[in-house]
Amino acid sequence: MENDSYFDNFLDDNDLLLDKPKSKELPDWVSKDNSSYAAYQAILSLEKEKKLFIKNHKLKSQYIAIYNYQINKSEVGRIVGKNPQPLFYSNLYSEGLRIFFDNTNKSLEKSKVARINSSQSGIGNMRKDDLVLEHKALIKTHENSSSKLVDDVYQKLIDNMPLDVKRKLRID
Repeated sequence: MENDSYFDNFLDDNDLLLDKPKSKELPDWVSKDNSSYAAYQAILSLEKEKKLFIKNHKLKSQYIAIYNYQINKSEVGRIVGKNPQPLFYSNLYSEGLRIFFDNTNKSLEKSKVARINSSQSGIGNMRKDDLVLEHKALIKTHENSSSKLVDDVYQKLIDNMPLDVKRKLRID
C-alpha cells in the first residue's frame, strides 16, 4: 500500500519495534515444572491490580493500608495455593522469587510516591488563606488594568475626535 510506505518515512526503526508484540522471556529461576511459574504469574497479576489502585487514588490518606498498594507474600501464597514460607524461603527458586518480589514492591512504592507528588499542585492543594490572598491580588490587578484600559480608550477617543465636536461638547 502507498499509505504504509508514506508513514514509514516518518517512523524510526525503534518506533516500528514498539508495534510488535513483545515476547516475554521468563527469568532463569522460573520453571513451569514447579510452583515458581505460578508464583511469578501471581506477582505479575497482583502488580497489575496494585498499579490500578495507585492509578485511581491520588490522596495520601488513601494509602494508609499498605495492602492496597503493596504485594504481600501471603497474597502470593494464597493465589498459588501454597504456604508462603516454603514458597519464598525453602526452594531453589526462592532467592530469585524474593528478589523479583522485592523489586516489584519497590517499583509499586515509587509509583505510589510519584502519584501522590504529582497531584500536589494547583488550587485544590492550596490553603484557604493563600487562596484568599491570591484572589484579592487578582481582583486588584484586574481593577487596575481595566481602569487603565478605560482611561486609555477615553484619551484615544478625545484625541481622535474632530475639533468641531469637541467645541460643541465643550471638552477643549
